[in-house]
Amino acid sequence: MWEDLLRPIDIYCERTDSTWWSEPLGLSSNLGFFVVAYLMWRLALRLDFKDQDQPTHSRELRYLSLVTLAIACGSSLFHAQPNLLTKLADVIPIATFALVFLGLYLRQRLREGVSLRPLLANSLLLLALPPLIARWADSSPFWAGGEAYLGLGPAMLYLASTDKLSARAAWLMRSSLLFLLALTARTLDLHLCAELTFGTHFVWHLLNAVVIYGLARTLATPSLQPRS
Repeated sequence: MWEDLLRPIDIYCERTDSTWWSEPLGLSSNLGFFVVAYLMWRLALRLDFKDQDQPTHSRELRYLSLVTLAIACGSSLFHAQPNLLTKLADVIPIATFALVFLGLYLRQRLREGVSLRPLLANSLLLLALPPLIARWADSSPFWAGGEAYLGLGPAMLYLASTDKLSARAAWLMRSSLLFLLALTARTLDLHLCAELTFGTHFVWHLLNAVVIYGLARTLATPSLQPRS
């Protein structure tokens, strides 16, 4: 069992052997997640001073900051020594972040009097349907194993299109479009390997760090808006 869990995995263009530093760009680009986790914590402190009577949004950012730190650590482990065990350390925090963000965002909308049933149902449908279609079409090789992420962009675009708070919708829209660009970089990694021996997976990391910060600003927007 342990042999299976610790068997090396080679799924990215940059990796050429099983040593720890075989993905220098893939590993070092995770620094972006550490930086963003710190910036999110600083943003939470800023909200503490600005909105002392309603610390809810500050707590939300702290939760996401800790999950982002877990993403940074898990992804670093996976790109240093990729195997099934470190892959779990990589993908579980990512899935956790997506679900926690969705829950916190929908809770904000609920506090504003929006009906959650259609938002939640449509969001979950958009999250689940594209990966299922990709699996059904047997297109996993094209997506380089990233078909699980296909629903994130459409779900964010949908939520942005229904948000009546324009500043929050703008942050969410920018984040969703940037995520689609990041997913493109992840998908092209193996397809461009002959032309770019260092691959493009590190771009996925760097852009997603910015996406995560944009999502943090999405949640912080209500507290940052001028009071009427």
